[in-house]
Amino acid sequence: IVIIGAGPAGLMASTEISKSNRSFAVIEKSENYSSSVKCGEGVWKQPFDKLLTVKDDWIRLEITKASFESPNDSKIILGDGKEVLGYILDRSKMQEEILKNISKEGTLFRGVSVTKVEKNEEYQKVILSNGDEFKCKTIIDSSGPSSTFSKEYGIYNKPTDLEPALYAIVDNIKEYSSDTLTLKMCSYFGAGGYAWEFPHSENSINIGAVIGADFKGKFSLKDRIK
Repeated sequence: IVIIGAGPAGLMASTEISKSNRSFAVIEKSENYSSSVKCGEGVWKQPFDKLLTVKDDWIRLEITKASFESPNDSKIILGDGKEVLGYILDRSKMQEEILKNISKEGTLFRGVSVTKVEKNEEYQKVILSNGDEFKCKTIIDSSGPSSTFSKEYGIYNKPTDLEPALYAIVDNIKEYSSDTLTLKMCSYFGAGGYAWEFPHSENSINIGAVIGADFKGKFSLKDRIK
C-alpha cells in the first residue's frame, strides 16, 4: 500500500495500516511540517480524543468557549469557561511524532513528491521526483484537495469548498481570552465569507478571513483585511 501525503488524513490511514501485517510506504513532499501547516489548528476535543491518544505537548491551549457571530452581530457562545471543548494544537509537533512512529513500521520517503501514477490490471506503479519507482497493489491519495492523481481513476471531483483565505499570527497581544475562539460571518468578505480569531499561545493570536466562493477574484482579501 502506498499513501501519498502525510498530512492528517495520510497519517491516520498509515496509523491504521501499521496495525496490520501489510507492507506500506508513505510519501511526504515536505521536509518538515513547519511551512505546510496553514490553519488555525483548532479541533473539537470529543471526536479528536476518540481518534488519538492526545499528548500534552501537542496542545498549545485548551478551549473552553466558542463564539459564533452573525453578520447582524447576533452572538451564540458555546461553553461555560470551565469544561474543555477543544484544543489548539501544535500540529507540526504532533504530525512529526506520529510520522516518526509510523516510519518504524513502514517505509518513509521524505522531501520527495509523486510525479506520476501508472496503472494496469495487475499493479500500480508510483514514480517519484528523485527517480525512484515501485509497484504496489493499492494507493491512498491523501495529497490534499487540489490533488489530481485520482483523475486517472475516474474518481476525481473538483473540491467545492476551496476558498481564498489569508491569515497572520500576531504576537504580543495583551488582555485577550486565550481559551476562546471566535468565528464571525461577515458580508464584508462576501456572502459566505467569514473571519476568525483563534488563540495561538498565551500572548499571540491567529487571525484571518475567507472570501465567499461566489466572490473569488472580485476584490482583494489582503486589502479588506487591512
